[in-house]
Amino acid sequence: MSQENSTQHGVGWPWQQPEGSQRVKAAGIIRDARHQPREALEANLVKRYVTAMETGSKFPPVTLARIKGKEGLHLLCGWHRYEAAAFKLGMKHVQATVINV
Repeated sequence: MSQENSTQHGVGWPWQQPEGSQRVKAAGIIRDARHQPREALEANLVKRYVTAMETGSKFPPVTLARIKGKEGLHLLCGWHRYEAAAFKLGMKHVQATVINV
């Protein structure tokens, strides 16, 4: 496992890598509650994702947006996957599909 792919928990790269997706630094992703369709993250779902990532399951990339007139990349889809990878497992990067809106 390369240093770039490892986490503080020793989990390998849990992301599918479909054509058009890319590796993005997790720390630079903007989480704006206006883009979260649910009222809150479901803790049990995040825990299930953590366990699945730790045991080698592969997840689809999160969806990020470059929003016209705003800085940075905004998280649109994959809030629970992002929480599990970046905050619970300490991953420095996530796999993402980036769109322009």
